[in-house]
Amino acid sequence: MQQTVIRVAPEKADLEKARAYARAHPEDLSGRYKQFNDIVWKWDGTEVAADAAKEAAAVKSALLDQVKVWMAEAEAKVQELVDRADSRGAAQRLEELKPSHQTPEWNLAVEKRISDLYIEARRKADAGKPEEPGRPGANPDKPADKGLSEEAKAYPRSSRRSSTARPSGISPAPSPIWSGWSRS
Repeated sequence: MQQTVIRVAPEKADLEKARAYARAHPEDLSGRYKQFNDIVWKWDGTEVAADAAKEAAAVKSALLDQVKVWMAEAEAKVQELVDRADSRGAAQRLEELKPSHQTPEWNLAVEKRISDLYIEARRKADAGKPEEPGRPGANPDKPADKGLSEEAKAYPRSSRRSSTARPSGISPAPSPIWSGWSRS
C-alpha cells in the first residue's frame, strides 16, 4: 500500500502556522500581529503575503482599540491630579502605570501622554516668570551689524575673497575623467 504525501507550499504552511498561533493565543494581539507581519515581509509579492497583510491589519486595529481602552483607564487614574493642575504628578503616576502592558503601541501612547503632561507642567511653571533675554521664547532685538574687525580691516580687500575664488588668467587643472588626458 502506497502512502500519498501532500506537500504544502512553504508560504502557505507559514500562514497556517500564524493562524494556528492566533487561534491558540487570542489575547496576545501583539504576538499575533508579529506573526502575520513577518509573513508579509518574508513572502512579499505573493497571494499569501496579501492574505497575511489583511489579517495583520485586522489584528493591528484590534490592538489599537485595546490601547485606547488602556489609555482611558490610565487617564481615569490620573484625572484627579490633572483636575488639580498637577501635571507633573499626573506624569509621574503614568510612569508608574507604564509597565502594566508590554506592547510597543501602549508604550508609544503612554510616553506621548507623559511627554504632553511634562510640557504642560513646564509651561505652567514658566508662565509666572518674567522673560529674560536669551531664554527660549524671548525675542531680543536683532544685534546690530558690527562690520569688519580691526584685524580684518588690516588685510587688503582682494585677499578677503572667498577661498574658492580663482584669480583671473588661471585655468582649472585637467580632470582625470577627461578623455584627452592619459597617465603615461
